[in-house]
Amino acid sequence: MLNSIFHLFFILFPLTVVSSKTEFRVCCQVGTKSENCTSFSEPREMIGVACCGSHVYNTSSQLCCEENVHNRDRGGVMAHSCCGTQPLRLDQTCCGGVIHNIIGGDCCGTDVYFQRDATALCCDQTLSL
Repeated sequence: MLNSIFHLFFILFPLTVVSSKTEFRVCCQVGTKSENCTSFSEPREMIGVACCGSHVYNTSSQLCCEENVHNRDRGGVMAHSCCGTQPLRLDQTCCGGVIHNIIGGDCCGTDVYFQRDATALCCDQTLSL
């Protein structure tokens, strides 16, 4: 009797099961030769996920700098932004795409200096000391 009830259920409600697992995906550059997809088992794993060019990355632990993915942790100091293609830490200054290991410096072209320093003069993006 149980077998006939089960059979009747599927006649009334046809069902096709392809997979018992639901897949969650993030795809970057969809429809291009560079298309890249990453699968996740749960939606919560996708929190903070974004595309960096064709790369899928996690915005909380990684940084996207001109389509290059880098870890935010730079030897115990977290990178907060980019200087060209490279991550920039809070203890660094970016001048014209060049990273300097100076906190809160001022830029003169690609050089770094401190405006409060009376011996330094920046004129037409050229630094004179």
